[in-house]
Amino acid sequence: MVPMPKGFFLRRLWRVVRILLAVFVLLVVGFLVFRYFELERIKENEAKAVWILAQRITLADVMGENLPPEPNPEENNRTLAGIDANTNGIRDDVELAIHRLHPESARIRAAQLQYARALQFEMEDVTDSITLVAAAQQQGRGSGCIYDTGPSVTLDDPQEVWTEKFRIVENRKNEVWELVFDSDARKDKIEDNARRYMTSYGSSREQDCDIDLATLPD
Repeated sequence: MVPMPKGFFLRRLWRVVRILLAVFVLLVVGFLVFRYFELERIKENEAKAVWILAQRITLADVMGENLPPEPNPEENNRTLAGIDANTNGIRDDVELAIHRLHPESARIRAAQLQYARALQFEMEDVTDSITLVAAAQQQGRGSGCIYDTGPSVTLDDPQEVWTEKFRIVENRKNEVWELVFDSDARKDKIEDNARRYMTSYGSSREQDCDIDLATLPD
C-alpha cells in the first residue's frame, strides 16, 4: 500500500472548505444584490403610489377645454392603455364619450372623469400591492364623488326614494366601467391585478371629489 503524501488530507480538506466558502460568498452576494434590487423596486412602487394618490382632474378637463381628437379605434385598442393624446390620464375615447353622454351636467362629468381616471390607474399603473391600494383608494374616491351627483335624500325619505338614488348612481358608475373595460383583455387585466396583489386597506381620508361639485354650474 502506497502511503499518502504528508498533508494530503489537510490539502483535500482545505480544497473542500474553499469550495464551500466560495459557494457561501456567492450566495451572500447574490442575496445582497437581490435585496438591493428588491428594495429599489419597493421604493419605485412607493413613489408611484404617492404619484397616483396626488393626481387630480382639473376644471379644464371637466369643461372640455382641451378635448382630444377622436382616436383611431384600431390604434386605441392595440394596447391596454389606449390613447391619451391630451395626457390627462383619461383614455381619449372614454373622455369624449363622457362629454357626449352628459353635455348638460358639469357635475356628472367631473365625477365620471375622476372615476374613469381611477379605473385607468388600476389597469395601467398597478405593479404590486402598494400601487394597487393607491389605485383602489382613488377608485373609492371617484365612486363616492359619483354618489354625490345623485338626488339629495334624507333619512326621512321612504325606501323607494333611496332605491332610486342608488339606481341612478350605479348607472352612472356602470357607464364609466363599461367605457373603460370595453374589451376582454382590459377586463382580464384588472381581474389579474386583483388576484395577484389584493390586500386589505383603508379608504382614503381625502374628500371624495377632486373638484367641489357645488362650485360647478350644473
